[in-house]
Amino acid sequence: QGEIRKRMDLVAGTNKQRLLLALVATGVAGIVALQLFKKKERRTPPPSAKATLFQFIAGMTGGQMHEFLIEQFQKSGNIFRLPIPGVVVVANADDARAIYKDPLTTKPRAMYGALDSFSSGPNILTISSGDAWHHRRKGINPAFAPKLVKRMNAVALEKADKWVSERLVPLMEKGESFDAGTEMILVTVSVICKAAFEYDISHQESKEMHEAMRDSVEEFSIKSMVNPMRQFGTWMLPERRQAFCQAEKLKVFAYKIIDLYRKRESPAADTVIDLMVKNSNYKDDSERVPDIIMLLFAGHDTTGYTLAFSLLELSKNPGEQQKLRERLSSAEGTPYLKAVLNETMRLHTVSPLSAIKQLGRDFVSKDGYFIPKGSIAFIAQVALARDPVLFPNPHEFQPYRWLNATDSAKQALFPFSLGNRNCVGQALANAELSSMVPRLIRQFEFTVEEEGCIETQGTRRLNGCELKATRIPTS
Repeated sequence: QGEIRKRMDLVAGTNKQRLLLALVATGVAGIVALQLFKKKERRTPPPSAKATLFQFIAGMTGGQMHEFLIEQFQKSGNIFRLPIPGVVVVANADDARAIYKDPLTTKPRAMYGALDSFSSGPNILTISSGDAWHHRRKGINPAFAPKLVKRMNAVALEKADKWVSERLVPLMEKGESFDAGTEMILVTVSVICKAAFEYDISHQESKEMHEAMRDSVEEFSIKSMVNPMRQFGTWMLPERRQAFCQAEKLKVFAYKIIDLYRKRESPAADTVIDLMVKNSNYKDDSERVPDIIMLLFAGHDTTGYTLAFSLLELSKNPGEQQKLRERLSSAEGTPYLKAVLNETMRLHTVSPLSAIKQLGRDFVSKDGYFIPKGSIAFIAQVALARDPVLFPNPHEFQPYRWLNATDSAKQALFPFSLGNRNCVGQALANAELSSMVPRLIRQFEFTVEEEGCIETQGTRRLNGCELKATRIPTS
């Protein structure tokens, strides 16, 4: 019996050891499983877009990009994968800002490189980093310094007054309306040419340059980016061949700006063209020309269409137009003007995709989605700006929402991009917007004759919008 008891105790002890080992093993396995689960959870990719590759290409190039992106976010959430490996679209303010401000984030050369054909060479927008980008950006930064804003405002007002006397008044005298999109684009071209390049462009020349930029950038900025295979079929694509012809016109125009600057006896100091010509880091004018073209392009339609949309919305909302007119005569004028411009840029995001970025590190989104290093991220400002959580009644023009806007709402609007590669010319754009809108609203009352239509080909365009102006009686 004693032997049996010893064996039973031994078995019991062994069982206890086994149980203890089993518990330890279970605990270890649980910890490992939990870590694996957490790791898997961290590496969960964003959901896929509710669109096929062909639907995506059609949606991004068919003129309704703005509506297509909003629809996709309503279906897929504020971050999703495109039916293209390694490409995501982001419309979350926290994630967008983190990507913008990450020092390892770059521009994907494979996508931006298509614009080199538009500008006749690599430029300040398509060069993502390194000495070539740094000397370009650092070289022209002084032209947009706060101390020079006064000069920018003066140029904007000069061109506004010229447009009023030469274009608007003659139309008013005949009882005719004006095309808001076209006219504001041409005014903006003249402002940029004078303020940045000290070049007084004629109305006809403005039209030709705008047409050249419109035709060529549609090919190189949209169609070729979405479908890189187009570069191999130039011979059978007449619109692509036409785009190259238009790009050549822009090249000739840029050389003309440089030549005229050099012929001036006393050119203005610290303009963009002054700083570019004096910048010895450019090897020759063939490197300056692409930057001139890109700076003209980047500012003309974004600012021009923002001006046009602001006039359209104020015309559609006469109460807001009158309120702005009254407040411009008081201390409340500046805050309300900023509110009107912010609401215009929110409701009519001129660049639906504000940037295309390449991630320099693995990235985990606010909602826990894993995006690997090297992925391409499209930052969709348009979806952020129509988020009903941030902006109640998001499809309505309500400037007053900005007078007491939440920090989250303010963080969601960045029309000039963020980080060290933000819009270098935003000071000039703001100077034009904050000078021209008050100048026009103080003098004239605007009404809608024909609202026209809106399409998105790279930028959100206002086509066929006819407005009428009536002079405000002076007291």
